[in-house]
Amino acid sequence: MNYTIRYCEFCYEEVAVLGYEPESDRIFWECPNCGICAYYILL
Repeated sequence: MNYTIRYCEFCYEEVAVLGYEPESDRIFWECPNCGICAYYILL
């Protein structure tokens, strides 16, 4: 799993993916700017 860059959907800061759950195909990140955490579902 290579780490990818996403944009925070709340403040649009670039964030790096923190983790990956292969059993559920989810990636997890925490924004360093506003501190909001989110899950993205990989389609």
